[in-house]
Amino acid sequence: MFDAASLVMFASMYDHIEYRTSRSSYEHVKALLGELPANVTVSYIPTINAYRGWKKFRFLIKQLQAILHNAWYILTIPKECDIIFNYCTLSALPPMNWLSSFCGNRILQICHGELTEMVQPFSKNVLLKKGLNVLRSPKIAIAPNLYFAVLGKSIFNNVAPLLSDSCRRKMLYFEHPMVCANDIEHSKRVSGKLVLGVYGEIRQSKGGNDLLELARALKDNPNVELRCFGHLALPEKEIREAGIVIPIKGKEHFLSRDEMYSQIRQLDYALFLLPAARYQFTASGTMIDAIACGVPILGLSNDYFDRIFELYGAFGYLEKDVDALRQRVDWLISQGDKRSGWDMYGVRIGLSPQHIAEQFKKQWQPE
Repeated sequence: MFDAASLVMFASMYDHIEYRTSRSSYEHVKALLGELPANVTVSYIPTINAYRGWKKFRFLIKQLQAILHNAWYILTIPKECDIIFNYCTLSALPPMNWLSSFCGNRILQICHGELTEMVQPFSKNVLLKKGLNVLRSPKIAIAPNLYFAVLGKSIFNNVAPLLSDSCRRKMLYFEHPMVCANDIEHSKRVSGKLVLGVYGEIRQSKGGNDLLELARALKDNPNVELRCFGHLALPEKEIREAGIVIPIKGKEHFLSRDEMYSQIRQLDYALFLLPAARYQFTASGTMIDAIACGVPILGLSNDYFDRIFELYGAFGYLEKDVDALRQRVDWLISQGDKRSGWDMYGVRIGLSPQHIAEQFKKQWQPE
């Protein structure tokens, strides 16, 4: 989603875009967009397929490829062109920062969930630590023409205190854009119940315990149905015993986008139970999917969701804890709440690539 939406966003800001990508990524982006913008040409990146069975060697191969690709582009792309990296490989930042000093291009590095490593280190890998040091060490000067961006003002506010002064001055932000079909499909739901759903990667660290707690509290209520689908990292038996319905299972629990969207459209509310800390430094792709399907959200309050509600208006309910969320579910059942009351079109317009581009131009004006 981000690859497709950011491509449209930057295509509206520049006269011409050369989109360098792997063939598989291109196919995913084209499937979302239908056709690429007229001012975009595609150039394929040669890649070595790093299979999951390779384990740690797979990680090394992916990192080395990113380092080599990024360095090659910085050295060879014509000086009058801006270079935008819409993904971030932490281990590539040290050579990127060094090489940027020798080129005339403006370079924009967009950062994603890897910034969580600044406060919750999931890896002790030396390459990743060196990459983080580019962002936070006062001893490292950021190249004059190298800039960074995060996906949202709330993320910028959270990460800014952790950055070095040199990096903070070069950090920009824009909200996560989205692309979707012109029309919002109506729910295909046939049940008379209030249907809530959790989807994406469902694991303990992503609110799994809260999901099971909520499910057990609602298990005996005949007026509500709780579903989950996607990558199920929790034990399936435990999920079903809590009263949660698993309507579809894909290969290895992964679903195609079409399968995922078909299931999301059958929900009254998309349920979000991730701890607030998870959204301090990363945007929510699953929230974007709910908006794309015209489904409002019901979740725990956090900086990122609160900011989106503030910018584009509420499209659901955000509660302080699981108990308050359960009470909200009871209230929705008693009120017979219908999701048609939410302005989902307004949110989609606010997060459209063209609208986000107009906002970002104030920070990043193409020359």
